[in-house]
Amino acid sequence: MINLFCIVTFSFLLFSFFKKHTDNIIIFIVNNTLKMGKGKAMAQVCHAAVNIKRENTPKLVLKAEEYQLRDIVVKAKQMKIPVYRVYDAGRTQVPAGSNTIVALGPDDRSKINILTNELKLY
Repeated sequence: MINLFCIVTFSFLLFSFFKKHTDNIIIFIVNNTLKMGKGKAMAQVCHAAVNIKRENTPKLVLKAEEYQLRDIVVKAKQMKIPVYRVYDAGRTQVPAGSNTIVALGPDDRSKINILTNELKLY
């Protein structure tokens, strides 16, 4: 049920992103090293999203390898970009304590793009 809610919410957010332009953005980066299923990954994105409540801010889901995530987190903190990390409980697909998602923002799109412009959409 939560996965369906997240997918519907995510679809709405993507629609909003293309419908309305804003200078701020929130980026969710999936730890691609963990090879999570799509449903698991979206559930993890939802964990991050409920901790970042901001309306009318576009949200994108990208993917990166674990070493890239570590580098992005360090640089984001240096740039004073808000960072939120999701760690999994380890009950299903990935080991306990795995950093599944890194969320950046909300912050200025141009600042976040410096860190994420090489990443691909999930």
